[in-house]
Amino acid sequence: MIQLTGAELIAHATQVVAAPARWNAARSTTEGARKDVEEAEYLSSIGDPAYRDAVRSIIARCETLGIEVKWRSRGAALRIDTPDRRQPLAIGWVLSEGSHWQAARYVTLGVDPTSLAQTPSVANAVLAYAERVKSIPGGVAPKSALNAATFPPAVLPGVLGEVDGALTALVEQLGA
Repeated sequence: MIQLTGAELIAHATQVVAAPARWNAARSTTEGARKDVEEAEYLSSIGDPAYRDAVRSIIARCETLGIEVKWRSRGAALRIDTPDRRQPLAIGWVLSEGSHWQAARYVTLGVDPTSLAQTPSVANAVLAYAERVKSIPGGVAPKSALNAATFPPAVLPGVLGEVDGALTALVEQLGA
């Protein structure tokens, strides 16, 4: 993957040799437009430009890799399809300032062990991913049962390469 940056613009160029199926290739124009508005509103709420650019980069990378970015009222869940259940498995959360879910805050990457127990086909890959994100410097373990690391605004821009590597490795391992 190549990252191109400029004033107020970050773009990614990549060639996908193999990737998991898109979560919903037939997504309607209305759903796509709603997602774009939710993403734009979320990003515009971030005051720190370096953190905003880092979050934007993670969202773009997830979409490039085929990871679903499911927007909700206070942020988004990063989700992967699994053969074990109909609902995708969350492997991260991007939450607005002051919001939390099971102690996940800001950008939290990892997995909920209860959800992972329902998806044994991907357990090894997702556990390896969780260990990898927890080893990234500056990540903080949530005070909950989540097997994850939280990356606060002051930390995330400096570890973007490591986060990208963890997401890429997970998708590659699942596709193998």
